[in-house]
Amino acid sequence: MEEESNQKFSSMIDSLSEDVSALVREHVELAKSEIIENTKRVGNSLWAFLFAGLFVSMATVFTLFALAYGISTRGVPVWVGFLIVSGIMLVLGICFFVFAKTQLRKIGRKNRTGESLKSTVEAFADLAGKTIEL
Repeated sequence: MEEESNQKFSSMIDSLSEDVSALVREHVELAKSEIIENTKRVGNSLWAFLFAGLFVSMATVFTLFALAYGISTRGVPVWVGFLIVSGIMLVLGICFFVFAKTQLRKIGRKNRTGESLKSTVEAFADLAGKTIEL
């Protein structure tokens, strides 16, 4: 009787193990297909951003030329108009560089993902009544 009970329990564990394995495999396949789909979308988006950046850059160059020539219509030599525009661009570039540098310094160095994983493992360990070491 006890041997029959052990066999039923063993077959239940085997069945559970197979079900969990199948579930994990299905989740892995789903994750793979989602990653492939998202990668294609990211690739298409990157191309679109690349061309958008190219056209905006070209428009900016033409606008700056127009500004320099517009300044020269005020009686200033053309080279001075270009020099003024270059100075404005240099000041803007320095301002954005300083802004970017301050934003990079604000990035947290804490590893929140690792802490979250550790707390999750500890919670499961408490539920199971065991201590799991990482």
